[in-house]
Amino acid sequence: MELEQGQMERKNRGMGLASQLVSLAVLSTIIVMFLPYCLSWVMGNRVVGFSRDLAHSVHQARHLALTEGRRVTLCPLDTQGRCTRNWNGVLSTFFDDGAHRALSSPDHLISILDVPPGIDLRWGGAGNKRAVHFNGSGLTSTTNGTFLVSASTSRIERRIIINRQGRVRMKHGGE
Repeated sequence: MELEQGQMERKNRGMGLASQLVSLAVLSTIIVMFLPYCLSWVMGNRVVGFSRDLAHSVHQARHLALTEGRRVTLCPLDTQGRCTRNWNGVLSTFFDDGAHRALSSPDHLISILDVPPGIDLRWGGAGNKRAVHFNGSGLTSTTNGTFLVSASTSRIERRIIINRQGRVRMKHGGE
């Protein structure tokens, strides 16, 4: 191969080991710096998605209470099928004709909703803190109540507010 005057022969050797190590170190530093932000973003999305699912479950419970003319309860159940105060497990919606806040028959179960890992769910309603209960007219058994959905690794939180008539609204916070 003949070269014209003033040109040098080029060799394609790629990156040297030192260049690769420096690039890897810079990339690793960037990833480590932004990983907490990514995790916070993922947990924030979980909070938002679960809040929508929970609001849907409350709407469904009220709707079925109205259309069927029966009592419907939304709560976490213990191993005996009774409502508990631990809202960070599985939430069950069921027909509760006796108003005992207990699942009397598997046939009465309407739906279940899993609380995702890392999500903290708290219910603050006047009176009974174990359940959200709708009578056959779609009214709650207490006055207003609020679900607080949050995650420890995210500033995002959602409040799902249920008024006495059983209507639901969402309030955003921490954004």
